[in-house]
Amino acid sequence: MAAGVLFRDRASRVLLFEPSYKPNWEIPGGAAEADESPSAAATRELAEELGWERPLGRLLVVDYPRPQDFRPEGVVFVFDGEVHSGLRPEQSVIRP
Repeated sequence: MAAGVLFRDRASRVLLFEPSYKPNWEIPGGAAEADESPSAAATRELAEELGWERPLGRLLVVDYPRPQDFRPEGVVFVFDGEVHSGLRPEQSVIRP
């Protein structure tokens, strides 16, 4: 199980961040730990990856990724991070 947080800027563009530990851009999030709820996992990952502590919005989507390559099947929860007001409209990338 994994969880993430989707942020938008004031122009309604999705904000992505560039993790230092892998090459692809994504929303903040990751795998849940044992006995951790999806919302707790998303909150923890947001703090770990970006140093942000903020409440999550509503659940936006639940997805089922099929097994692929080395990854097993799973369930992914994406929560609304709402509009990130600290960014200017021309910014669409978060770099931790």
